[in-house]
Amino acid sequence: MSYKADLKEMMTEMQEIIHNYVGNNAKTKISVNENRLSISIGIEGVSDIDISISKNKPSETHDTKKQ
Repeated sequence: MSYKADLKEMMTEMQEIIHNYVGNNAKTKISVNENRLSISIGIEGVSDIDISISKNKPSETHDTKKQ
């Protein structure tokens, strides 16, 4: 399997895990570029959850959302 096929399969599995944990009404978006993995989860009635992991440099900002 190629790197992109492996990555696509992993992203699909991550979405399934998120939906199993928080419910099928969650809106998920997972994106990857060469330096960053971003996961966004929207759950009805709860603030959105955004996770971003960067390679080679630490995150420079830390955002928190109050409910």
